[in-house]
Amino acid sequence: MPLLEWNPRLTLGHPEIDEQHRLLVETMNELHSRIQENRERQGLMDAVQGLAAYADYHFSDEERLMLQHGFPELEDHRLAHLEFRERVETCSATIHHADSHAEAVAVLAFLTRWLTRHIQRDDRAFIEFLNGR
Repeated sequence: MPLLEWNPRLTLGHPEIDEQHRLLVETMNELHSRIQENRERQGLMDAVQGLAAYADYHFSDEERLMLQHGFPELEDHRLAHLEFRERVETCSATIHHADSHAEAVAVLAFLTRWLTRHIQRDDRAFIEFLNGR
């Protein structure tokens, strides 16, 4: 069972960003699946690295669009993205050093709540800004 189901509340109406968010959700669900299956540490680390890489790609792309369109809340958005990146690093360190997957699950649960809130509040504000221009 996926950790986070893609649903209409996560759709912002910007095809490129919506697709990137959907792929980010899929990447998080893949990590969750590997944790639930008690995959070996390397398989989990591969999934975390995949999540980190895709998040970096998405955040960079999103921040580029914000800069290009003069979004006034860009710096706050960058700080929010940094928080996500730091939590992914925490997840990586937890998996690397912990014998139990429980801590990794807790970090992933935080990331899921963070991503849902971020899309629905912060990213939606950016899309509304774009649409109002």
